[in-house]
Amino acid sequence: MLLERIRPKPGHIVLTDVQTIRWARVVAIGPGVYDLAIGDVVVLPGIAAEIPDFEEGQMLLATMNDIGAKAS
Repeated sequence: MLLERIRPKPGHIVLTDVQTIRWARVVAIGPGVYDLAIGDVVVLPGIAAEIPDFEEGQMLLATMNDIGAKAS
């Protein structure tokens, strides 16, 4: 799936250090992606070794294993 890095919106509850998690919006999905739709916001855990740090607006290719949680 293709993700776009975003900043968390005010009002989201974050129970961990903000620096260790990354928020992204689903831009495109492919085979093997379930329970997600284009436009959904997801949380990528900072401890995932395969997920490089990326800036707001940058794109990232990810798999379902890279997703920590669905935020919306």
